[in-house]
Amino acid sequence: MPTDLLIDELEPEPDNTPVEVAAFGWIEEAQLAEGLLRSLSIPCFIKNENVLRIDPRMWMLEGGLSLMVAACDVERAREILATRVSDDDLAAQAEAATPSWW
Repeated sequence: MPTDLLIDELEPEPDNTPVEVAAFGWIEEAQLAEGLLRSLSIPCFIKNENVLRIDPRMWMLEGGLSLMVAACDVERAREILATRVSDDDLAAQAEAATPSWW
């Protein structure tokens, strides 16, 4: 296999560069946003999540909790995260998700 082919495969494409779409002060908030984006097929990850698990006092030194997506998904992810859901919609979703035996 030619070596220049391997080097090209290792270089990240500009559209796949991770970009911060939101910053959070609480891991639960970051995980909810991450779950929302993943449920809509937007790959993402929480930067510094593992630092928080190791030593909760260190995460602020590392830049906080950042939700990261590929550059090509930034606009869509920010739109989704900025969308407000009404209390009525939340109640309807909760009711629909509740098992009938509950």
